[in-house]
Amino acid sequence: MTAALEFQSSTEMRRRYSDAKAKLWGPPPRPRRFIAPPTVKAQPTPPDAIDVRIKRRPCRKDDVAFLSEIKRIQWLVCHYYQVDRLELLSARRHAQIIKPRHVAMYLSKTLTLKSLPEIGRRFGGRDHTTVLSAVRRITARLKTDEVLANDIQTLTEWVRA
Repeated sequence: MTAALEFQSSTEMRRRYSDAKAKLWGPPPRPRRFIAPPTVKAQPTPPDAIDVRIKRRPCRKDDVAFLSEIKRIQWLVCHYYQVDRLELLSARRHAQIIKPRHVAMYLSKTLTLKSLPEIGRRFGGRDHTTVLSAVRRITARLKTDEVLANDIQTLTEWVRA
């Protein structure tokens, strides 16, 4: 005679299954906590040691000489269009942010040797197809929009300076 398992409900079946799984694999692992060594003591950061790049203010062209290529392009585009860098990297899709973001992606692709996925990562974790779409849109608009062409030319001169 074979033993057949009879369950009263699906809830009881799930409970028995999870009990059997816990017996087989043991309890789930505890989350690890970081405990600082006793020699390290938390101290407040003095105001003069705070990095200039963290402050939310319009950047100046002189501040960006020490940044990486893509970050430097982002800062210059933010300065040119009077947009905050955090907004440029955010998920917002307002027209006042989309144009500078697309211009920055276009300049990053044309003036650097970085790949599309790398540029996408530097712009808030975006997909490479988003960068490709931005580059194509700006390329198409450059043929008809003289203002945008002047903006791109000015920004290109700023980046190369």
